[in-house]
Amino acid sequence: MECPKVITSAYDFIKWAIPHIAKFPRDQRYTLGDRIEGKLFYLLDLLIEAQYSKDKFGALKAANLGIEQMRHLFRLCYDLRLINLKTFEMIRKKIKDPDVLWLIKLIIDSTVPPGIPIGNLASQIFANLYLNELDHYLKETIKCRHYIRYMDDLIVFNNDKDRLNDIKRAIDEHLKCLKLEFHPHKSQTHLVARGTAFLGYKIFPTHRLVIRQNVKRLRSRIKRYYKMLRLGLIMSQKILCSIQGWLGYAIHADSFHMRRRILSEFNFMGISP
Repeated sequence: MECPKVITSAYDFIKWAIPHIAKFPRDQRYTLGDRIEGKLFYLLDLLIEAQYSKDKFGALKAANLGIEQMRHLFRLCYDLRLINLKTFEMIRKKIKDPDVLWLIKLIIDSTVPPGIPIGNLASQIFANLYLNELDHYLKETIKCRHYIRYMDDLIVFNNDKDRLNDIKRAIDEHLKCLKLEFHPHKSQTHLVARGTAFLGYKIFPTHRLVIRQNVKRLRSRIKRYYKMLRLGLIMSQKILCSIQGWLGYAIHADSFHMRRRILSEFNFMGISP
């Protein structure tokens, strides 16, 4: 028997959802995340049951109830700044499969507030799709030759400051059409010699550094880890995973001496990454 598209779509959506739920912060991963995963699997079970059952009404009624419950769970994800699929209308222009659109809209598109919360997972996945029109506008209409964008972070280079300010105003107007806006403190026009903060680094024409704020946060985390380790509230393996991840980020900057100092602090705790 051929598998109905709605079951295939539900299966594909679960494949998308599970790795992203796994990235939820720990305090939500094992509460809200587990509950959403359970509901998704239950929905798939009900759809398969309806396929092979003569009396489909009971399974489909339960599936409809499960979808309504997931509406509220995903609304909670938005309120906790974990997820936001405000981009459904943009998605609909690109995704033609009606079953996929049906599933996305029923489960996710329950709240449409303005703006994209920092750190939410769905907006990162759909950022390229949502800002694709901005890319074409800048390259084809505004004729920006030197333009870089990664997710919702973008940089435009030009030797003329007035030209850059004109481009900034044009981007601002275009973003309003998408119901987005610049960050009030991170949108700046300045010389590249001063360094540009981009994707966690301070980038200069000749080198790049780790952003100072990220180093401060790491040092605060080290102090917290040291206290927790002495009290037996954390395992050294957990600390090791954390520092290895941070070093993997810092190694892409000019940070040799800083990494040596950080490692010496962890050696003091009796941990050798």
